[in-house]
Amino acid sequence: MDIKTEAEIMRICLELELISNSDVISWADKVIEKTEQPDLTLIDVSMAKNHYINDILKLLEDVGGTIDLARLYQEVFALMKTKLQHDPDSETLIARALYRMAINGDVPSKSAAEEMYRFYDDLDLARYGYYKNRTVEDVRKQLRSFLNRYSNNQTAEG
Repeated sequence: MDIKTEAEIMRICLELELISNSDVISWADKVIEKTEQPDLTLIDVSMAKNHYINDILKLLEDVGGTIDLARLYQEVFALMKTKLQHDPDSETLIARALYRMAINGDVPSKSAAEEMYRFYDDLDLARYGYYKNRTVEDVRKQLRSFLNRYSNNQTAEG
């Protein structure tokens, strides 16, 4: 995978609070170790231990290369899926992240965007009993189904 695509995955996940600054710095360190001539911006990311999140986001944005959008979305959704499997209580964080991605236009397709907009509100509405025939578990199942579909390379508009 291209370093720019990896950097953009890190940027989106950091911005959405799915990973931490230290996760990004560890990633940059590993990439630098494996690369003969790493992008200078990666070295800056690696050294950004005491920087604000916005500084790190900007550095990640500045990494050179071309973004593979299909791969980007697949990997972001795979990270969300893994996080949800390891921490079922992260469903609200992930639903909010999907909503924020949709607002920002970071969507793999129009049909995906329609789903991404709904999960955050659907969870709250189900929790507070506004749905008569739909439970929180129903929304969780839909969220898991979405993440399964889109983390398995089904990101093209069909």
